[in-house]
Amino acid sequence: MELNLLNHDVRKKIFKKLMYKSKLSFSQLQDSNIRSNRFNYHLNKLVKLGIIKKDEDGLYSLSNLGKELAIYVDLNEMGVHKQPFVIVGVVIRKEDKILLSKLGREPFKGVWAISVVGRMHFGEGVRESAVRQTMERTGYAPKDLKLKIIYSIRTNKENNIHSHHMFYVLRCNDFSGKLKKKTPDRLNKWVNIKDVKKLNIFTDIPYTLKYIDKRGITFLELEREFNGKKFNLTKIIR
Repeated sequence: MELNLLNHDVRKKIFKKLMYKSKLSFSQLQDSNIRSNRFNYHLNKLVKLGIIKKDEDGLYSLSNLGKELAIYVDLNEMGVHKQPFVIVGVVIRKEDKILLSKLGREPFKGVWAISVVGRMHFGEGVRESAVRQTMERTGYAPKDLKLKIIYSIRTNKENNIHSHHMFYVLRCNDFSGKLKKKTPDRLNKWVNIKDVKKLNIFTDIPYTLKYIDKRGITFLELEREFNGKKFNLTKIIR
C-alpha cells in the first residue's frame, strides 16, 4: 500500500477533513490560506490517485483505497503510523535435535533463528502462514502445528528502536518431505539442542526452548540490543 501518496501538506489536510466528514464540497474542503490553483492541483491529484472520489453532485469523499490508507495514518502528524511487524515462527524438532536457520540477508545476516521465521502475509491466518512458510523455507510439510508462544519483541540499535515484532511461535514435531539445506536467503541445519547456545542466535531462542513444551500458550515481552552482528537481551517481562 502506497502510504507516500500523502507526502504533501495540502494533501494531508484534504485527507484529514474527509476522514471526519463523509462528503464535502470543493468550498468546504478548500483552505483559505492555500492558493486556489495550488489547492485544486493537489485535490485533483488525490482523485487521479484513487484516494478520494467525486460524485455526480460534485461532492468529495474517501474512496475504498482512501479508507484503507486511513487505518495506517497517524492522526496527529498525518504521517505513516508505524506498527509492529507480525512474524510467524515454527520450531521443528526430531529427537534431541532442532532445525535452525542461518539468515543470509540484512538486517540480521549471519544470525541463527528457529526453524522457520517470516512475516505473515496480509489476510493470512497464523496457521496458514506457518504451513506456507515451512514448506517454502524448509521443504517440509508440517503434520501437527500447535501455537505455544507469543512474543512482543522490541529491538534497539544505537539507543533507538530498530524494530518491533509480534511473534507467534508454533511447535511442529511431525512432518514429511525432504529438507532444503539452502534457500536464496538462508541456510537450514539440524543442530543438537545442547549446542544451540554456542551459536550466534536470536535472544528469544533459549526462552522458546524453555516454554515450547509447557501447557497452554506462553506470552513474553522481550527487549534486546543489536550491535549489527549480535544480540544482547536487556529486559524480559513475563
